[in-house]
Amino acid sequence: YIFTTPYMRTTHKPSWSLRRVIYRKQQQMLSILYRNLHKENADVVSHIFLGCKNTPANTKFHFEKWGISHLLARSGLHLMIFTACCAWLIRWIPIYYLWQDIVILLLVILYAGISWPTVSFNRALYMIFGYYICRAFHTRYHAHHWVVITAIITLCYNPIHLLFLDFQLSFALTFTLCWLFTISCIAHHKSK
Repeated sequence: YIFTTPYMRTTHKPSWSLRRVIYRKQQQMLSILYRNLHKENADVVSHIFLGCKNTPANTKFHFEKWGISHLLARSGLHLMIFTACCAWLIRWIPIYYLWQDIVILLLVILYAGISWPTVSFNRALYMIFGYYICRAFHTRYHAHHWVVITAIITLCYNPIHLLFLDFQLSFALTFTLCWLFTISCIAHHKSK
């Protein structure tokens, strides 16, 4: 009796929904991708760059066979690299740095909107927003504080994430790396 599937039905469907618009744009982009690329190439591109998890088993098998299946996992590092590339390119535009930051954030929001989210991707997204908020208000950015704030935001959105290994590993590893970086900076300043 406990494990039965509950009966659910739609009571109200709004005429316009942001999630529906984003989903349709994602599906349009996937159809364009599959129309213009070979199927196996489109599978890999959609998985690595967009985070779409519909990669067929034969593509995954080839990556596992060569021992490089970790390349299919899109993480927060992808978003950090994307943001760093945008920041490097935009710094050559002769505009005020606040406008450069706004353009970078808009590009990051666009990329996040067209891709499928994961816990590590959202962690990186929230931390990037934290960095640019601190930069806009001329305050110091403490990465380990923002890891904790990001974890709280993630758990407020969906508390069940606390039970999943990807949440635990992503946040524990990121916090540990921030902590070790802080310790190494302190040791470096003391040695001077």
